[in-house]
Amino acid sequence: MKSCIGTIIRTKRKDKGFRQSELADLAGLKQPNLSRIEAGRVEPRRPTLERLAEALGTTEAALRAEASRYAGAAAGSDEGEGGTGSPAAEIPVLETASGYNIDFDGSNRPASARAFTLRVPRVEGFAFALRVHGDAMESESGPDSFRHGDIIVFAERPVRPGDFGLVRTAEGVTFRRVFFDEETVRLAPLNRAYREQRVRREDMLHSWKMVQHVKLYA
Repeated sequence: MKSCIGTIIRTKRKDKGFRQSELADLAGLKQPNLSRIEAGRVEPRRPTLERLAEALGTTEAALRAEASRYAGAAAGSDEGEGGTGSPAAEIPVLETASGYNIDFDGSNRPASARAFTLRVPRVEGFAFALRVHGDAMESESGPDSFRHGDIIVFAERPVRPGDFGLVRTAEGVTFRRVFFDEETVRLAPLNRAYREQRVRREDMLHSWKMVQHVKLYA
């Protein structure tokens, strides 16, 4: 639980746009103490966690519940959407400052630091995971819906029309359902409140196919 509660605090702090020193001040902590909590080296006592929760606009119980969900996802199982009994693999869940803003190396592979490791059925080839950000991929109907905080595993596989994928363009990186026209790529959200994005095929720098969805909420 230590590493997960620290991960939740760090993630919520960044979602709020707080620097570590700012959250420490709001919660009445010293920054080195908050740093140790976020790194998972110490577990905060209940009064400390209550102050952190209040500063983050949530409750101590909600923080613990979310940490438990992350702990369950990180522990994982050998069962996946494709069947049971599959060999397991350890996939890095990458840290993101905001949205899907991640760094890449010279081979177009994500190079951001990992927040924690997720145990999933083995994926052939290179794979990584990200948290879902925002509600653009939430759907009120249909079998697919991705809530903020859910974890998506991506693999370096061809993205076919209708697949869910992480797409890197000149404008940035986004998670959408992907469709291909003759000259353009359509990046479709599931939430009707958001507009579909169209980019030229030559402006799509890279893409990764979604191979697993870890739901953290019922």
